[in-house]
Amino acid sequence: MHTIYFDKRISDEARRQQLYGGQLFVYSATPGSEKLVELARELIAQAFGPLDPETAQYSKKFIQEILAGLGCDLDKTYFDVPRMRTAMSDNYLVAYEPGPRALAARLNHPQSS
Repeated sequence: MHTIYFDKRISDEARRQQLYGGQLFVYSATPGSEKLVELARELIAQAFGPLDPETAQYSKKFIQEILAGLGCDLDKTYFDVPRMRTAMSDNYLVAYEPGPRALAARLNHPQSS
């Protein structure tokens, strides 16, 4: 059975084990998360300018128009609307390694191809 925990105080190691076991942890806003939200708001405002970002969901009809114009059968074509994504600016193709234990774990248990 899976559980959703709210603001649960637990050691990092125990939380990791429970996360990998399928449990879900939800935490209230922190100063760091509030800064991230503010940055996202600023970037959205820059990207959309005077346009309302909440109406961006209507871009789906424009994508359908593009696909139809290219001769795609819309009943047989799956597409998704553009979404905001995150990526690191440096070494974006390199997986994050939190420390020497993680490297040792990857060396001892390589992922299968």
